Amino acid sequence: MADVVLEASEGGLPDQNFEDLLRTGDGRPLEPGDIRLDLATLFQVGEFSGVEARVEPFVVYDESGAETPGVLLTYVLTPAPKIARVKIVGGEPLSRLEIEDALGIHPGQVFFPEVDGPAIEARLETWLLRQGWLGPDVRIRTSE
Repeated sequence: MADVVLEASEGGLPDQNFEDLLRTGDGRPLEPGDIRLDLATLFQVGEFSGVEARVEPFVVYDESGAETPGVLLTYVLTPAPKIARVKIVGGEPLSRLEIEDALGIHPGQVFFPEVDGPAIEARLETWLLRQGWLGPDVRIRTSE
């Protein structure tokens, strides 16, 4: 193998270095099982909603300068949606920190609306009822 590259849209790669988690790497033979394990590992990190592998021919040079065929392995990462802000419309004004603490979420946190949304909506409705709101209607929206 010639090289392994992690690729995501601008701003999509976290500051963490994931290369130590990968089984594939420079100079190692490319094994399909290792690629599958890397894909599973990168997805389990929780920062990505999609992880794909792209393999393409590549040329490397050995110590003597001779060309040697190799491959370039690129993991294409789709960043998971993240909370940009929380906005409550209507009722008594609440501080941002009160809302975030009640929800258990904070800006920058990974958020999958289909998975996390219903539980957070229910938690916020319950909290608002306890705060004296009458019939709160909570709907979470995200922006891509």
